[in-house]
Amino acid sequence: MGLVVSQYLIGWKCNLYEIILKFVVPLVNWQYEQQQTVFHGA
Repeated sequence: MGLVVSQYLIGWKCNLYEIILKFVVPLVNWQYEQQQTVFHGA
């Protein structure tokens, strides 16, 4: 029981990490680029 739960949690953390990489990283990069364009435009 405990082993199955721990494996499930590990898999969930890996999926969460993939979600962060796929969505959060591009979003942060996009916001950073937006800031750069604002600074260059000023």
